[in-house]
Amino acid sequence: MKRSLSLIGIFVSILVVLLFFLFMANQTIVITDFFERLKPGLGNPVLYLLLAVYALCLGVPLVIFLRYPRPLRAPPTKSDPAYNQHLKRLKNRLSGNPNIGKAFREPTDEVEIEAALAILGVRADAIIKREASVVFMITAISQSGRFDAISVLLAQSRMVWRVAHLYYQRPTVRDMLYLYANIAVSAFVATEIEDLEIDEQLEPVIGGLVAGSAAGAIPGASVIASFLVSSVLTGAANSLFTLRVGVLTKKYCASLTHQGRRAMRRAATIEALGMLGGIVLESGTVLSKRMFGAARKQIGKKIWSPLTNQFSGAKRKARRQPDAE
Repeated sequence: MKRSLSLIGIFVSILVVLLFFLFMANQTIVITDFFERLKPGLGNPVLYLLLAVYALCLGVPLVIFLRYPRPLRAPPTKSDPAYNQHLKRLKNRLSGNPNIGKAFREPTDEVEIEAALAILGVRADAIIKREASVVFMITAISQSGRFDAISVLLAQSRMVWRVAHLYYQRPTVRDMLYLYANIAVSAFVATEIEDLEIDEQLEPVIGGLVAGSAAGAIPGASVIASFLVSSVLTGAANSLFTLRVGVLTKKYCASLTHQGRRAMRRAATIEALGMLGGIVLESGTVLSKRMFGAARKQIGKKIWSPLTNQFSGAKRKARRQPDAE
């Protein structure tokens, strides 16, 4: 399945590039033909000028891109000959990082590098949990597939950007392309998540949220509780996916050795599940209180509005009677 999707993606990309070049060639011919008709002999200079502009627009970004330093790529094992060089480059990246305590701002050996990465890991977890909480609330409330997809994509892109800046300070375009490409490949192959019974794991948390919020014996509470459960499950699924992407980003930025995509995906899924319970409990509590609170207000209005209207009508009638006499 994965190989088939990759093959389809390659052929679609080739088709898009080919269509783009055909479009540019057609527009170039139209422009040069226009100037040739406008003044004979002017078509060739315009053609050479357009080709020079095309070469400049393609060449300058390519040269700038190639001049960037190569992204950090951890070796598979510590015994690999490239491991010491990777530690040296990682140490240079961490040196002077303002997000690290002064004690480890200039790491000198592997132990201090691991300590510095642990400090950054705590900060990265805070960023990941914050974005996952935002995704939970947005997708639980919106109940719109298209809006949810756009919101999750934007939140995850922003999260990856923030985590990369936390570790790299000033990541290059090459760093970000490498990071986004690897996370996209790893995150969207979500076979581990499909095998997990998320409903069963969240059932105790959701049951506590519903029971605690519906304790006021609100009429129609069962309907509200059913909608709440559906909203929490939607928010939890998107939040889990966001947590997983965030953990993958952290592992790509901070790993001393490369674990392999399958092992990294499984480790990221387990770590993300460990974070999910707290987010569901915290955000779900806020959601349930607001939902049942809004229901209480609406029910209160329906009960008290007729009584208030009757009382106001009786009061106005009582005021008119003395005047009639």
